[in-house]
Amino acid sequence: MDTKETKQERDERKARSRTIKKTIYLGLGVVAILGLVFGMMWWNQKLESADVGVGPSNVEPVTAEDHVIGDVANAKATLVEYSDFQCPACAEYEPLVKEITDMYKDKGLLFVYRHFPLSGHIHAITASKASIAADKQGKFWPMHLLIFDGQTEWSKQNPEQARETFLGYAKSLNLDMAKFALDMDSKETADRVQRDLQSGNKAGVAGTPTFYLNGKEVSARTIGEFKALIEASLNTKEVVATSTVSFTKTLVK
Repeated sequence: MDTKETKQERDERKARSRTIKKTIYLGLGVVAILGLVFGMMWWNQKLESADVGVGPSNVEPVTAEDHVIGDVANAKATLVEYSDFQCPACAEYEPLVKEITDMYKDKGLLFVYRHFPLSGHIHAITASKASIAADKQGKFWPMHLLIFDGQTEWSKQNPEQARETFLGYAKSLNLDMAKFALDMDSKETADRVQRDLQSGNKAGVAGTPTFYLNGKEVSARTIGEFKALIEASLNTKEVVATSTVSFTKTLVK
C-alpha cells in the first residue's frame, strides 16, 4: 500500500495547520483584549472608590484634639496624613502638602495631621511631643514647620541635643518656656501621641507618610495626582462624616 502523502494532501494539511494557528492566535488576542478591558474597568473602579471614600473605613473620625487645616464643620472632603517628623520622605512631602492645603482649604478640604513616630527614629516621639506642647499654646503649625525644616540637623543629634533644639524652636516662637517644658514631658502629651499611633495601627498604616482621603488610603506622588483625587472627592455627591464633634477650627501654616 502506498502511504506516501500526495502534494494535494500535503497542501491541504498545511492549510488546515495554518487555519488552526490563526484561530488560536485570534482566540489568544481576544482573551488578551478582554483581559485588558476588564482590568482597566477594575482599576478605574478601584480609583473611583479611593477618590470618593465609599465604603467602611477604619480611620478614626476627626476630633477636637486633631491638628487640622480647614473648616471641620463644613468639610466636603477630609485628607488625613499619618506622619513621622524624623521621616525623610515625610519632610519631602511637606511642600506638596502645604500647596494642597493652601489650594483647597477654602474649597471644602479638611487636612488632618496625625502622629505616627516609627520605632527606628529615636527622636520622632520627642519631636511629636514638642509639636503637641506648642499646640497647647496655639503654635502647632509654626512648630511643625520648624521641626521639618530642621530635620537634617536634629536627626543627627543625641537625645539631649535634640531636646535642646526643640526648646530653641519654642523660644523662637515666643512660647511660655516653663509651660512648654512641662507640657512636653507630661503624661497627657505622651498619651496623645499613643492615641494617634493606635489609630494609625487601626487604620492599617504600615509606613510614613500614609494618606487617607475620606477614609480610603490613597497613593499620590505629585501635585497633579493629589489634585485629581481631591477634586473628584470634592465634586462627589457622597456625604462623608468627618467629625464626631461639632466644632469649627480653622488653622493655617
